[in-house]
Amino acid sequence: MFQFLISDSNLWVLFTSLGLCGIVILYYGMKLSLTTETFAEKKKISSSWLGLTVLAMITSMPELTVVLTSSIMGKPELGVGDIFGACQMNLIIIVLLDALQGSGAFSYQLRLTHILPASMSILIIGLAILGIVVTSITGTSFIGFIVLPLMLLAYIYGNRLIYKVEQLSEEGFDKEEDIGAIIETDTELLMKIILYGILISSAGALASLLANDLSVYPFMISGKTFILGGSFVGVLFLGFITALPEFAVSFSAMKLGAVDMAVSNILGSIAFNVTLLIVMQLTTTKGIFLLLLQAQNGISILIPAVGVIIMIAIVMMGLIYRSQKSFLQMGLDSFAVLLIYILTMWLFFEYSVHIAH
Repeated sequence: MFQFLISDSNLWVLFTSLGLCGIVILYYGMKLSLTTETFAEKKKISSSWLGLTVLAMITSMPELTVVLTSSIMGKPELGVGDIFGACQMNLIIIVLLDALQGSGAFSYQLRLTHILPASMSILIIGLAILGIVVTSITGTSFIGFIVLPLMLLAYIYGNRLIYKVEQLSEEGFDKEEDIGAIIETDTELLMKIILYGILISSAGALASLLANDLSVYPFMISGKTFILGGSFVGVLFLGFITALPEFAVSFSAMKLGAVDMAVSNILGSIAFNVTLLIVMQLTTTKGIFLLLLQAQNGISILIPAVGVIIMIAIVMMGLIYRSQKSFLQMGLDSFAVLLIYILTMWLFFEYSVHIAH
């Protein structure tokens, strides 16, 4: 049985402040997503394309802020941890959607076209892992200047292919939107988008600063002193906080019956999140992969990164096999995704958290 022995109240202040940042990101992230969706409807953008690109980029704004802030602070492990932690949490959203929709596999209701963005995400993450591994072997940063442009090309070309598929699909446009019901002008909508973006960015920047303090904060469990470290705090805490807009958008889309838009937003956010490594590369001189590996236990970030690939692969298998069997009110594929998440987080804790006896 664990007994937490906290030396003072600062730890509770950190957690409370992080929670408040999460509330701000969730509330204004939802408003930002709804405003962006309204703007996209006026421009007659299809729901699937809206979820995959526009909403994916908008709901990833907290991750962008964390990435920039962590780079400025010289704590790349926080930003990279947040990227892969948010990717994991996005896939857990699919598990939650599956559990909420009742018996039967959630993937059975989804379109096969989701396989394309899922494949694109695996490709981009695979390139990122290649960059980290090669950098750890060579001790130089040259591979980043090769891998990161390839990631950007993969993202752009992948979205181009997805757009073509959506155009050819009979379900590319779900319905005609009642544009007349939208009374706000383009300027008003854009001003709201900017305002909500500023609020979310401010909360994301503050969350990064708080997470940096939490990463070096010593606390005791059963007589042992634990220091979580930047990688673990980034994956678990920042990953959860910055994924809150995707939670809100996905559950709202499911209530409206737009399950494909919800999954498109999730998969699109994963691909976009990993490309944020390019932003981190531009803000450093040594290269993001080299800086990451110089951080304490930075190499351990490969555990959640590989975990994301495995989780996406399971989702793809569910989309192709289309089994209707369920276990504990969720599809077998969703249950497998949940197990992989638990396993990777346990391994990540074991190899990333510093324990002083």
